[in-house]
Order: sequence, then structure tokens, then C-alpha cells
Amino acid sequence: MAHFFVLPRTLVCVLLVMASNGHEESEHATELLQCLGKTDSSVFETRQGNEVLSKQLYCEIKSEQSLVKHNFDIAAVVQTRIPNDTLLYLTVHIKCCTPTKLVFTNSQTLINKNIMLNLMFAGPCIVSMQNLAVWSNVTDFHGIGFRGGVHGHNPNLIKENGTLEREIQTLSAMTFYNGTAREIFNTFSSAENAWPRMAEIGLSNLSLESIPEKLRTMMPLLQTLNLQSNKLTQPPDFPWSNSTLELPRGLRRRKHFNDKINSLEGIKIDANIYCRVLRLDDNNIEDLSSREFRGFLHKLSLSRNGLRNVRPTCFRNLNGIQAIDLSKNRLKDLPPQLFHRLNSLLEIRLGENKLSIVPPEIFKDLKNIRKITLDHNNINIISSGLFNTLDNLEVVHLEGNKIANIEEGAFSNNSVLREVYLQSNNLTDVPLVIFRLRNVSTIDISFNMLKFQDLLNVIESLSEDTFPSNISLKDTEPRLLNLSNNNFTTLDIHGLTELNEIKFSRFLEMYEIELTGNRLTCDCSILTIKRKIGFLLQNNPSWKTRFKTWKCAWPEELKDRNILEINENHIIAQKKLEYCPVECSCFERCMDQTVVIDCEGRNLTKVPRIPSRGPLIELNLRNNNIRDIPVYPYFKNLLALYLTNNNIQQFNAMAVNNFKRIRVLHIDSNNLSSLPRNIEEPGFTNLALHNNAFKCSCNLKWMKNWLQKLHHRNQVKNIENVLCQSDSAEGVKAIYTLPDENFGCNGTAEYKTVTNIIQEKTSTIIAVTLGSLLAMTLIIFILLLKYRRVMKAFMYAHFNWHPFDHIDDTDSSKIYDAFVSYSEKQRQWVVNTLQERLENHHPPYKLCIHHRDFEIGAPIVRNILNSVEQSKRMLMVLSRNFLQSEWCMLEFRTAHHKALEDRLKLIIIMFDDVSMAELDEEMKLYMRNNTYVSVSDKWFWEKLIHAMPQSPVRELEERSKHDYDLIESRTS
Repeated sequence: MAHFFVLPRTLVCVLLVMASNGHEESEHATELLQCLGKTDSSVFETRQGNEVLSKQLYCEIKSEQSLVKHNFDIAAVVQTRIPNDTLLYLTVHIKCCTPTKLVFTNSQTLINKNIMLNLMFAGPCIVSMQNLAVWSNVTDFHGIGFRGGVHGHNPNLIKENGTLEREIQTLSAMTFYNGTAREIFNTFSSAENAWPRMAEIGLSNLSLESIPEKLRTMMPLLQTLNLQSNKLTQPPDFPWSNSTLELPRGLRRRKHFNDKINSLEGIKIDANIYCRVLRLDDNNIEDLSSREFRGFLHKLSLSRNGLRNVRPTCFRNLNGIQAIDLSKNRLKDLPPQLFHRLNSLLEIRLGENKLSIVPPEIFKDLKNIRKITLDHNNINIISSGLFNTLDNLEVVHLEGNKIANIEEGAFSNNSVLREVYLQSNNLTDVPLVIFRLRNVSTIDISFNMLKFQDLLNVIESLSEDTFPSNISLKDTEPRLLNLSNNNFTTLDIHGLTELNEIKFSRFLEMYEIELTGNRLTCDCSILTIKRKIGFLLQNNPSWKTRFKTWKCAWPEELKDRNILEINENHIIAQKKLEYCPVECSCFERCMDQTVVIDCEGRNLTKVPRIPSRGPLIELNLRNNNIRDIPVYPYFKNLLALYLTNNNIQQFNAMAVNNFKRIRVLHIDSNNLSSLPRNIEEPGFTNLALHNNAFKCSCNLKWMKNWLQKLHHRNQVKNIENVLCQSDSAEGVKAIYTLPDENFGCNGTAEYKTVTNIIQEKTSTIIAVTLGSLLAMTLIIFILLLKYRRVMKAFMYAHFNWHPFDHIDDTDSSKIYDAFVSYSEKQRQWVVNTLQERLENHHPPYKLCIHHRDFEIGAPIVRNILNSVEQSKRMLMVLSRNFLQSEWCMLEFRTAHHKALEDRLKLIIIMFDDVSMAELDEEMKLYMRNNTYVSVSDKWFWEKLIHAMPQSPVRELEERSKHDYDLIESRTS
């Protein structure tokens, strides 16, 4: 004998039963009964709050022959050990694989009314009404169900007479689903007795065109009638009684289960009563123009009926109605009075119809409505007043329509709305009215036609009291704003006013913004927002996950990269340049305005020619067919040159002479056999020479020491693959580790050659030198006098020497090295270029910047005076916009007066768009007698650094660094 449910885990039991049957059935047939027990989460509890155990038992009967008789030993299969004061809610599923007549036996040994039983049949099981009553002897027989199958595999019920066994009359729930289960229903409904406790009946997929009239008298207190998937053209008159029924034995649904039912059905009922529901989904009820429902229902469902017309008073006489489902029909319009006086309504489902207009007054009486679904219709506008009387509305679904506008006043000012779904519409403007809802936690406007500027417009329009305080944001979950799959291509916040910048920061704190599927261009415009987010994350690192969907779509090398993970040096912007070679693409690096010319893989045979007057350049010529390097003047502007994988055989020494600023040179994977000696002179920080055909000859010996020095600084890529071919049998070796004797140098011959050359040239050198010395001395004196400021800057930049001028910068009250004054138009240059260069100088300068260091809330005049007072220098970025700004000119005059009183040094940085004629007399006077530098001056940075304050600590650090570099170069 098997004992089920003793353990809380799943248990399988297999019983072999030999049955000797009568003459009408197969004899000596062997049946296999297999049962699987499973413990479910508890659904019910007692009035005292004690949990009711819930278990499922699945039994399958297999036989080798058809139409067998099986004695189902109730005690053997169902026996369970539970205390007398403990209830068990048990559902037994019996499936017959072949036609099997079931006889339920051995009920005398198991009598336990603490088991509340549901009995479910599937497959061709044959049972009799009288024999079913046996279950009532051993359990509290609560519900029964029959599920038809395919290919005629359906349950069958045998009725010996027209009366029901008294025990079966206690049933409170029946379900009949699919196929010929209809015949079983007819058998039950033809019985003469009634079910006074019947609360729920399901008649699904039985092809019913109507229901028997006698059900009304047989089940007078029926609470739920489920008629899904039949052929009804008119709804039945239901309910038959307005009385509620409590669950049997004083039970009530546990809170988690009751909440689940309430959420699923859109209702809110007590846990100790049955739901009152009329479910008519998937029928043929197309017209309700002459129908009025009456009585007490919690929910009425008419989904998927092809419904076209509804009477204005169709639901007027439904008492206590909480949910109406009219979704997935063919409704094109709705009567304005359809839901009037239905104050108890909590949920309305109107999705997936053909509605184009929703009458503004249709919801006006629904003071308690919590959820409205209008998704997947043809609505193009949400008119003012549609939801503005619904103070308790929490969720609204409007997705999948054609909505292009949401009017002001569409929602209540006192709304508690939490979720708004507007995805897949025709919105071209972010609806401002949604962001004024103070309790909203989810806004989905994905799959529309919105741009980033539309979002900025909304943020700028929001009042400051829309944003909660920092304290309230600290421990709360962010609101979700889904902007996926819109037309966002940029995240440019440059140009925001100071107030709107603050609003934008607060907005980022409030919302987690989903941007999946937007084609973001990661160019210069992304720098500002990237830095702003980085600033937010300094104090809130866990917020980083909020930006996980902020990914680049362009340029290709940054595709699918998160904007927070991108090195700012890799951010470029496409640039239209007159001198950009037609075969190439030109970009500008956002950090320093370096022009990147990309000619990679363009099948070039020559280095392109570019005008010499221009910005600093990175030139990418990888993977072409270039054979030689010409001498172009613009090489003096090169910062990086990439020549990997070409056919270069010789590197021109004259071209190297033009490498004035270059720091990166990649000439790997070419056919070079040697390099010019002057290639040592540029201060490369990144050099690639591997995969060439260098020869281990005497004239290459210098490369060994050079490579060793660069290797010490980790400045050569793949140095172990910078090889040379030796004439000896040893083959190729790494140059930087090759012994000196392997270079094949003859010391004596080399000495004689050098001596002869010196003797031949000596007389010429002496003559030229003596003849030129006097002229050169005179020229140098004149040049020094004329370019004394340039020379001062040069001497300071290269030797850290500050000749002929000294300003005492040791005042401890001046906490900033410089206060930067600029107009809003020059803000990007100040932040991305000036601030970046000076604050990353070694050692760094401390700057006072408007948007970062001004005291929030303080008057602007006080901020200016304090900043000037606390700064050793003032950097004034002079442009045409500066001259037109009253605040900027106030800053200049404040600094000018301070310079006269306290000898504050004012440094003017002059943009090219300003002419002297535009300056007022005070400005002209100052510029004639004081320091100013032009941004177009090639010595701009040297002059600016020279004019910046030099504290003793900074001067000491600079001199120490200079001395260290000098010593290192000599020892090398």
C-alpha cells in the first residue's frame, strides 16, 4: 500500500493491478496505474488563519487492451496521514489512455472528512453517477470536472436513473471542457434533483447555442457562469440571484492568492466569498443594441465576440460591477453614456477594437476606476477632459494607436496615476502633461518619432517644484522612462542655461531612461552629458545600471559601446574641410580639435597633399600601396602618422625634418631596410617598426641604443619583432638585444673615413662661421627684442625659467590660480580645451569656472566679486559675444579695477572674430599696456602657461622634473 503526501516533495507510485472482469470486458487484462503527487503552494486558510495544505495527484491508467474494467482502490491511492484538526485541499486528476470503466472501491478503510476533494477526468474514462458518490463517503467532495479530448477520447458518464445520489448534491463546482463533455453536462442537467450549494460552473468549448432553462432552478445560488468558446449569439439572463455565497467550511483565500485573483480579474472582493462572474468570451455576440444586463456581478467579460453595437444603457442596471471587458471586438464608437452611474467600476478593457474617437465624457462618473485599457485602436488624440475627473486612476494603456497629441487637461491635477503606456503611436513631441503627474513611476513612449531635443524642451518647461528634493530621491527607486526605438541621434545638452542644466541633472536623478534602439551619434556633442553623468555617479555609483542602454551607433569603432565606457580621446565628429582629400574622410577629435584624416584602405599610391596652414593632424594611411614618403610642409602639423601595411622601402630624411610635433609613428609591416638617423630627434611616445626588412649593417647600429631607450619608456610596440637580417648563419634577431659585434662594423676603417671627412670640411666651416658670426649676433639681438614675449614663453616652457618678471603669488587667501570669464557661446571651447589643458597640466592649475564653482543661489555680482578676489589671475576669453554680454563686461571692469588697486594680473585670450575697432576705450587702453594672447598664435599655450601663476611648490616640481629629464637624457 502506498502512502502519498507524507513527504512535502513530489512522489511517484506505480501500482500493478490484476482485474478479473465480466463477460462484456476483456478478461485477464493487465492495467498499469501510475500516480504522481505534488505539493502546491497553499491557496486557502481557515477562519482562524491556519494554512490549508494544497496538493495535486495525477493518475494515469494504461492498458494493453481496449475497454477494460479498473478497480480504483481509493484507500491505496489517496491515503494520507494528517491530523484531524488539519484541512487538506486535494485535487485528483485521472487520465485514461484507453477506454476504461472505473469502479471506485475500498472506501470503508479511509474515512477522512478533512480532505476537500476536486475530482478531474480526462480521456475515455467511463464512470457512473452512483459510483462517484463513493468519494463523498471518504472526503468532503467539493468539485468535479470533465475534459474532452481528440479522436473520440472523451469521458463518459453513466446514469442508471433520473435522480442524483444525495452525496453528489453537495458539489459546489463543476467544469465541462471540450468535445463530448457536453454529453456529460446534459446527463447532469437532466437529473431531477438540484445543487443547492453549486457556486461555479464552467461550460467551455461545448458548441452551446443556449443553456438549459432548468439550470436556473437547479443551481439557484450560482455565482460564476463561464460560457467561453461556445456559439452563443445572445447572452443568457444571469445572475439568477443577488445573494453572495461564502466559501465552504469557513475558508478564505490567502492574501497572496486573493490579491492575484483581484489583479487578474480587475476586481476587489473579500477573501471569504466566491467571485460573481459572467464570462462570455469567444462567442458570436455581435449586437447588444437592445440588451440590458441586470443583477449583481463583480465582472462581465465579452471579449472576442465580434461585437459591433452596444446600447447606451447596456450596463446601467448592473449592481456592484467592478470590471467590464469589451476587448478584441469590432467596436468603432462608444455611446458617451455607456459607463455612466457605474461608480463601482475599477477596470475597463477596451483594447484591440476599432475606436478612433473616445467621447470626452464617457468616463466622467467613474470615481473609483483604477485601470483603463484602450490599446491597439485607431485613436489619434487624447482630448482634454478625458481622464481629468478620475482621481483614482492608476494605470492607463494607450499603446498601439495613432496618437499624435495629448491635450492639456487630459489628466486630473490630483491624479495618482502610476503607469502610462503610449508606445507605438505617432508622437513627435514628448507629452509634457505626463511629466507633471507627481506619482507616475512608469512612462513608456517607445516606438514613436521623438528626438532628444523634444525631451529637452519638456525638461526646460517643467517648473522647479516638479522635482522632489535630494532627500526624497536618495532611497527611492527611479521612475522608468522608456524612450526605446525613437529618433534619438544626439544627446547634445550644450547651450543649456545654468537653470536648465540643474533641471536636467535632477531629471537624470529621477528617471531611469531606456534608450535601446536609438541611433546615437557619439560625436563631440556627447562629451558634456557624459561628464555630467560621470559627476552624478561619483556620489551614486550604483546608478550606473540606469544608463546601460545608452549605447553608440556611430562611429563604427564605437558601435554598441556604452557612452560611459568610451575614452574621451576616441570621440570624434565628422568634419567638412575644404582641404580634406577626396579619397579620405575627415573628422575632428572633440577633446583637442585635432583633425583626423582617415585614408585607410583607399588603394592610395601616394601620400595626399594638404595645405600647410591648418590645424594639428592625425593621418591614417594604413593598408594602402604607398612606396615613398614625400617632403610636405604640413608634416610639421602632424601629431600622429599611421603607415602600417604599405610598400615603403625608404624613409626620407628630409620628411623627418618636418616632424615637429609628431608623437605617434606607425611604419610597421613595410619593406624598410634602414631608417634615417634623424628619426631619433622627434620625441615619439608611440612607435611601431616591426615586420620590416632591416639589415644588420654598421649604419644601423645606432638603432640599438635608440630602441633600448624607447623600450625603457614602453614606447615601442612589439619591440621583440623589430628584427634585422644578419649575414651570419644566425638569421634574424631583435635589434635592441643584438650584440654590437653582429652589426659588422670595422672600427679602424670607420675612424679613417670620419677623419677624412672632418679634414675636408674644416676649412669651409671655419670660414663660414667667422663670416656669419657678427651678422647672426645682430639679427639675434633684433629678434630677441621684437619677440621677447615669445622667447620668455619658450624659455619657461622648455627650461622653466621666468626671466625679468616676478609677481608674488604666495597669498594664501587666493584659492584659485585663475578665474575664467567667458560668454556662453565660448563655453564648449573653455570646458573641452582650456579647462581640460590647464587642469591636467603637471602640476595642475586650479580654475574657477562659472557653471561649476559659482555659489548656487548667491547674487551674480557677489559671485563675480568673490571669484576675482579669490583668484591670482583672471583669464578673459574675449570674443564678439563677450563684448555684447553685460555680465561679461561687468566681470572685465571688476577685474580691471582690481588690477589697478591690487595688481591682479588680467590675461586676455583673444578670439579671431574680434577687431580692435570694436573695443571700447577702457578695453583698448588695457590691451595696449598689458598681456593678451590670440588663440590662433602658434605659441598660444606657451605664452598662456608663462603668464599663469608660479607658486614656489609648482616651480620646484617643474624644475625637479626638468632636471630629472636632463639627467636621464645624459645618462642614456
